[in-house]
Amino acid sequence: MNTDTCAGAAVTASRVKPWVLFVVDRSGSTDGAFPGSTSRWQALYDSLMAQPDGLIFKLQSVAYFGMVLFDGGEENVGAWANVVTDWMCIFDPSLCADAGTAGADGGAPVAACPRLIPIDPKLNNYNDINTAYQAAGPGGSTPTALALDSAYQMVSTAATAPDVDSGPQYVILCTDGEPNGCASSGWGMTDYQGPIDEVTQAAAAGIKTFVIGIAVEAQAQAHLDQLAQIGATGAPAFSPTTKDDLVQKLTEIMGGSVGCQVKLNGTVTAGQECSGRVLLNGVERECNGADGWRLADESHIELQGAACTEFLNMSDAVLEAGFPCGVFEIE
Repeated sequence: MNTDTCAGAAVTASRVKPWVLFVVDRSGSTDGAFPGSTSRWQALYDSLMAQPDGLIFKLQSVAYFGMVLFDGGEENVGAWANVVTDWMCIFDPSLCADAGTAGADGGAPVAACPRLIPIDPKLNNYNDINTAYQAAGPGGSTPTALALDSAYQMVSTAATAPDVDSGPQYVILCTDGEPNGCASSGWGMTDYQGPIDEVTQAAAAGIKTFVIGIAVEAQAQAHLDQLAQIGATGAPAFSPTTKDDLVQKLTEIMGGSVGCQVKLNGTVTAGQECSGRVLLNGVERECNGADGWRLADESHIELQGAACTEFLNMSDAVLEAGFPCGVFEIE
């Protein structure tokens, strides 16, 4: 790049890759019809996994994607039967949840609650996620708090492991119903406080939570709105009404999580950043322009408007930056 950058200040720029873990409700109600698709379950699957436009397929090289598919097992026999099972378990350990037989999809035992199918986050993770997702399907109840607890632990552990990029951490909760507990922690009754506690603790630890409610009723929507507010993303709970709307909402969320920030290999003197140049795919972009770039902090620049859109839609986009001597200091 032809700039007046001094020889000792070679600037390199790299994408900030986020850690994004989807928490996908697979309760029985996700089999319900959804405009533009055969079901809520299928609409979400297609939006994330379809080739070539599914978001996980399209962005797998620029984000560490993972997933927790969850339900309360296939018992679906109601809270009263769960109470009986819990009491019997005390006298006969073979009846306890962890003694169930393996589910048909290879997940946790069908008697277990919660039944979680976890896929650890990593780059280029489409195949692992798709294999688990295709094998799953609508099941039992909606133990949201327990699924969120697992998801937060997974993304935090992965993102803080040695020798990995320490990008921002996000959980995206996708659900179509009210949360409930397992037999031993609520007997299948509605559990609003559990998810609130989980999202609150995650936000305090720096993990942000987006929320999507698919065809939920008013009371459940109010709960999801509360979770979204606690989730610290600044975004409300998204409530798509058709498959196309779902795709649009997910795209908005991914734009907010994958983002358009780029890390530099040094620091820029604030107030002098516009003396430098930033090129995206060979085209110079305007400093502090609506469709250009800005200095996010001393070691990050952020693309904006049309430049951000181009950057998000091209996983192989090339970004170059150069700054004069005295403005940029290599770390």
